[in-house]
Amino acid sequence: MTIVARIEAIELLERGHRRVAEQIDGIDTVDLERPATIGGGDWSAKDLVGHLAAWEREALRALERWRLGRRPHIEDVFADGAPAVDRLNAETAARTSALPLDAVLIDAEQTHAALIEAMRRLDDDAWIERAPYETRGREAPTLAEMLGGITGAPGANFDHASAHLASLEAFRASVRPGD
Repeated sequence: MTIVARIEAIELLERGHRRVAEQIDGIDTVDLERPATIGGGDWSAKDLVGHLAAWEREALRALERWRLGRRPHIEDVFADGAPAVDRLNAETAARTSALPLDAVLIDAEQTHAALIEAMRRLDDDAWIERAPYETRGREAPTLAEMLGGITGAPGANFDHASAHLASLEAFRASVRPGD
């Protein structure tokens, strides 16, 4: 497996964050909070922003645990497969839907900024180190692989946003920004 360079990982995260922001820019709060508008599911655009922020927050938590030499909770989620990921996503969506849009947007910005700053502070040797903890059913990942998996999508480490952009673009096309 090829490890994404740290600077490239930061660029991917920044680009995805920017593309999501561009898609929601100028859309009324009512439209952003309207349920069942994203991807044919139950989510609103606000829920999607909260979902992306939640995974970046998981990356921050995992990085903190990594630094302490402790196994991150997300390892259990990944080890338990798709049902555990779906549960985590459902829990996040429930929490996000209960929050006002401004709180979700502020949290997303702050979480993203904190993750980018934490990644900038890492050195390249730490980036390619193997996990200092036991893993279940797989080889211990490097820090880059772990963070890429948390903030990525299938086949797209560090590019979780890309998995949702088509839905967000379709949503944007269905509303008239600024009305």
